[in-house]
Amino acid sequence: MTNKSYWLSVVAAFIAMGVVAATLVMLFGTQMASVMAAGRPMEEMQALMPWQMGGYFLITCVFAHIYSKGLEGGGWKEGMRFGALFSLIMCGVSLLNYSVYPWEFQAMLADTFINVVVYTVGGIVVGLIYKPA
Repeated sequence: MTNKSYWLSVVAAFIAMGVVAATLVMLFGTQMASVMAAGRPMEEMQALMPWQMGGYFLITCVFAHIYSKGLEGGGWKEGMRFGALFSLIMCGVSLLNYSVYPWEFQAMLADTFINVVVYTVGGIVVGLIYKPA
C-alpha cells in the first residue's frame, strides 16, 4: 500500500465514485425519499459529513487494496469486472437495509442500481490507474 499508483487510484476512485453517487442520488431522489426520511435531519447529516466521507474513503482504500491483491492483468476491463463483483457485496447491504429500515421497495431497487454503477465506475478508475510496484 506504499505504491504511489495505489494512492492515486484511491483518490481518483474516491472522487469519481462520489461524483457518480451524488449525481445518481439526485436523479433518483423521488425513489430514494424513504431512505432520506429514515435518516437524520439534513442539518445533522451536514454536521456529520466528515464521518461519512471518512467511511467512504475507508471503503475505497479497501476496495483498491483488494483489487491490487487479486490483480491478474490490470486494465479497465479487469477493473470493471472487479467493480461489478464488489458491487454485489454492496447490493447485499442494500437488501439488508431494506429488511431492517422502513425503506420502500423502489428505494432498495434504486440503491442497488446506484451501487452497481458506482462500484463499476470505481473499478474502472482503479483498473486504469493502479500499477503494481
